[in-house]
Amino acid sequence: MGTKTKVYTEEQLERKTHFSLVVSDREILKYYIVDIAEAENYLRLAERKVLIISDNPENYKKGMELAEIKYQFLMNFSVPSIKICRIDDDTITNPKVFEIVLERFKHGLIILDLKGIKHNEEHLRYLYSQLACFKKKNGIDFLVHKNTLAEITQEEAERSTLLRLHYDESFKLSFERLIALNERFGDKSLGVALAQYIVNEQKNRLDLYYNEIKEEKGEDFEKLLDKRQLSEYQAYFLYYDLCANKILNISVDLFVEGCEKFMRTINKTDYDIEELKRTYLIA
Repeated sequence: MGTKTKVYTEEQLERKTHFSLVVSDREILKYYIVDIAEAENYLRLAERKVLIISDNPENYKKGMELAEIKYQFLMNFSVPSIKICRIDDDTITNPKVFEIVLERFKHGLIILDLKGIKHNEEHLRYLYSQLACFKKKNGIDFLVHKNTLAEITQEEAERSTLLRLHYDESFKLSFERLIALNERFGDKSLGVALAQYIVNEQKNRLDLYYNEIKEEKGEDFEKLLDKRQLSEYQAYFLYYDLCANKILNISVDLFVEGCEKFMRTINKTDYDIEELKRTYLIA
């Protein structure tokens, strides 16, 4: 007897969906720690399923036990849970892959981490052309990984509701970089640049701090840290709400310190720190 296909209500499939972008570099960061935490929160709060699509599922399996599912059998994925689907260079050349995924996976979150795939952008463009939350009513939320802030396209910036910014080694403040960000993010570009700058500064500071601990405690110093401390160090990030134009999960003191260094870096002296706080922080 075959598995009965799950039937979703019109309300479930036509709900408002979200498209989020993550700036992360798998060569530097253990960002999957945060992905797993977000997947678990989504499952717990929304009571919807989560599908992680990755060319490197082993990273995610280090953080939790995950059942792996083949994309051909996604119609059997109906119970709210977290599963991972492996898509590699050979699989992704099949033009039907994303079509099958979008047809068979409904009412949940897809985390798309394909940064190691050759010609990744070509296949992402195909996916965007078929996006459920824009072309079809499938009730799918998306979280899409990018290696750098510079890789985010104007189309992605316009569709995204939330950025999760990790350390971006390639990010350097310059007039040209700000112009390029403005072309993609419009009036939100200064806030996005500020948030990325603060993330990079804080990650560099954490690196110095933990290197000092490493010298003092030895190579096994990470064993002395709890899971929360370790994840904060290995995958430090800030959220940027593109709808509200606000930096999230940041203290006022860290924001003020970051703003002052940011303004000095771009040689701007006529700024009002209180106005910046009102603009970019939630009251």
